Amino acid sequence: TYGWTIDYQISSMKSKLNNIKVLTGFNPSAYYFAYNNELSKDIGLDMSGYSNATDIDIKIYRVHESMPREFYPIQDCRGIVVKNGDKIIGAFISAGRHSTFNACSLKGNSFEKVTDLTLNEWFSKMIKVDSTEERLAKLEPEQVIAEYFMSIDKKDAKASEYCISKKALLGNL
Repeated sequence: TYGWTIDYQISSMKSKLNNIKVLTGFNPSAYYFAYNNELSKDIGLDMSGYSNATDIDIKIYRVHESMPREFYPIQDCRGIVVKNGDKIIGAFISAGRHSTFNACSLKGNSFEKVTDLTLNEWFSKMIKVDSTEERLAKLEPEQVIAEYFMSIDKKDAKASEYCISKKALLGNL
């Protein structure tokens, strides 16, 4: 329907979808699927009704065609299909591992085109901040950096994670 040709299946797995309606803290899986749910919406699919569902089937396929031109020089891509039972609830195209933001809808549209939002605007609508994030948001960048290094010195991974932007955390999934 959308002009993509599957070469072969790369992998399949079962997973819990987690809450993708409202993002809290930093759960990489929830952020990943919430982001790609926006791409799925471009073809009328929506995974958010399956938030916290277990036994979600995820199939990853090698796609014959290249990523759309706007993603150049990235060419290789994968088709990701998310199912609950026999029902397809999500589908999108991705460059694959370690390239979270190199993804598009099956129509070839970018995240920004599908949502009409920048990533940071979307984050501001999706993330429910906690008291630590509220406190850090009031600091100057240099103060956040100082907090980060103090948390590293204390070997406090959770605190240091708060000091890294969500975009940076997601970028290498």
